[in-house]
Amino acid sequence: MAVTVFKTFIAGEVLTASDLNSSLTQLTNNGMDLWSPATESADFDGQKLILDSDADTSITADTDDQIDFELVGADNFRMLLDGSIPDFRAEWADAGATVGPYISLYRNSATPADEDFVGEFRFLGEDSDGNTEEYATIACQLADVTAGTEDARIQFNLKSGGTKRNILQFDSGADMRLRDFSADATAGPVFIMHRDSASPADADIGPQIDFDMENDASEQITYASIRAVADDVTDGTEDGHLVFSSMIAGTETDSLSPGILYAATATTSGTAHTLAIPAGARELVVTFAGVSTDGTNPLGIELGDSGGLETSGYVGTRASTDDTVTNSGNFTANASLTIALVSARTYSGRIDFTLLDSSTNTWAFSSTVGADDTDDTIYYMAGSKSLDTVLTQISLVAGGDTFDGGKIGLLVK
Repeated sequence: MAVTVFKTFIAGEVLTASDLNSSLTQLTNNGMDLWSPATESADFDGQKLILDSDADTSITADTDDQIDFELVGADNFRMLLDGSIPDFRAEWADAGATVGPYISLYRNSATPADEDFVGEFRFLGEDSDGNTEEYATIACQLADVTAGTEDARIQFNLKSGGTKRNILQFDSGADMRLRDFSADATAGPVFIMHRDSASPADADIGPQIDFDMENDASEQITYASIRAVADDVTDGTEDGHLVFSSMIAGTETDSLSPGILYAATATTSGTAHTLAIPAGARELVVTFAGVSTDGTNPLGIELGDSGGLETSGYVGTRASTDDTVTNSGNFTANASLTIALVSARTYSGRIDFTLLDSSTNTWAFSSTVGADDTDDTIYYMAGSKSLDTVLTQISLVAGGDTFDGGKIGLLVK
């Protein structure tokens, strides 16, 4: 600070009231760091405004367009522009794992009561008429203020249709409530879990919900889960399913959600049509309609695992309603669905599969098949088959003949 010399006094000269007033005026005009009249602004020019006796609490603006609030010798709070956006920061340079910094909203009420609101973050904006609107808030409400049994809830409120509504709420009992106030017939509320993959692929596992609890060793265990799987990510023909998993005898075991219907495929060529079985399947239905071949060999099914389709070990019996097919004992290369086909006839049917024993990968199955013309004969069979590993494929075979009509589908129940 520079102050212009007003007057130099000589020895023995008397300091008059006029001299004193003129000197104070000079200090006022030139000593802005010491005194500022009410009609002027004070310019600290990056210097600290010290607020306590040991000089470790201050306000300063030594960085352009930034105000620092110093507590205990450190700049803990800052107001600045992040680009052109106002930014208020609480900073703590501690390198440990302790929680911090804090932002506390403290309602210091002398008479706290249940259902009191104690703090709220508000998100304001303007509407099309230039009015300031409260578009969203996050608020804390006291559910129980009884000492020792306190409960609270957090509310997320959004403006909906011009009205502030409690859309999402978390209660202290770990309950989450998601509300939709629509009066129409559309679905709601909708909880969306979006996996935004840059390279989606068939068989990708998507969002998952885990249901965790403790065991008797105080370990956190996922006792059940639900996850989504993308079976086909091709645009326009997407397929997917849910997998329900549960803990069985200490091992996480998958089972599919009911009612997963896979798109039917044509059986108009080839000697076999193989269906891929999703992991975790326990109950399946294979259906076919209008199936025909260029020969007369019986239709059959083959089961397979990662090692391929198996052509032995099928146990079961087939029969027909007109008694032309009698008890045939064990199957041979496959599980036979019919007797010899009749040329130019088409056949439709259903085959049910149930996992009997997961330890031996044993499946039980049965079928009903009929001709799509005046023949009133129904063919039926029942049997079982054990595999070396988990079932991964089922094939409809024509005994070496070639398929030339119909379609086949898969339902996972």
